[in-house]
Amino acid sequence: MESVRAQRLQPGVGTLRSLRPGVTGASAPPAPPSAILAAPLPPAAPPPPAGLGGLGLGLPPPPPPLGLQGPAGNREEADNPNTGIGAFRFMLESNKGKSMLEFQELMTVFQLLHWNGSLKAMRERQCSRQEVLAHYSHRALDDDIRNQMAMDWVNREQTNPGALSRELASTERELDEARLAGKELRFHKEKKDILMLAAGQLGGTHPQNC
Repeated sequence: MESVRAQRLQPGVGTLRSLRPGVTGASAPPAPPSAILAAPLPPAAPPPPAGLGGLGLGLPPPPPPLGLQGPAGNREEADNPNTGIGAFRFMLESNKGKSMLEFQELMTVFQLLHWNGSLKAMRERQCSRQEVLAHYSHRALDDDIRNQMAMDWVNREQTNPGALSRELASTERELDEARLAGKELRFHKEKKDILMLAAGQLGGTHPQNC
């Protein structure tokens, strides 16, 4: 049971979808952000907690103190990790004591999961907000995550030739713009590293100007 749960929470889109009856392991081109989010994910620095709603988890802006929320119904909602407010509260409480750098790393992980379509795939696998937050709140951005995302882009390129080069070109432009604007570069660099890893697996060559 635990092994199945762990598979459902893996970042690879193809891996997650291959567990569903009638769905192949090859991932389709990523859905447009409007199909996943109420608002687009900002491409700049990892957002503060108030920006968690842009990561596809359905989290609202920070709620007011419980004493200002009104009757017990809202209090019960805040105590339930499967509601938006409850998931936000769970996120904050599970990351107490972390440094700013650690929290930024966590936000980079969630930005990459959103960009790669992993969060959408996890919702399709019926993973709860609590499961996703709990799993990735304690998981570092490592080679396993990068390799699984790279395999998703290999699958996308095989299904839709040119998808990888277009995404890489877009990512390099975003990286250059962020660098010139003095913005946080980690998310853009990680995206480029994943795409370059995918290109290497395909035997492709792309310019490296970073």
